[in-house]
Amino acid sequence: MLLAFHIGDGTIHLDEWWGLRVCVDFFFFRSDEVAGYLRATGFEIEEIIEREPYPDVEHQSRRAYIFARRPKTSV
Repeated sequence: MLLAFHIGDGTIHLDEWWGLRVCVDFFFFRSDEVAGYLRATGFEIEEIIEREPYPDVEHQSRRAYIFARRPKTSV
């Protein structure tokens, strides 16, 4: 599995987005927190990558990518 998310704490709420009225919340997470949730549900973490945002292209928050897998079961 590949899971991607914004790194941080808290929530950003928008009432307007691209000129339209909306009601949407964006939640931020820490990599170790998400990795813990995945491990608790039986996933093994293969790799965690964090990166800085691309300037002038996207929301200016750090990103995380977690590669995880379920362990193989013996038959």
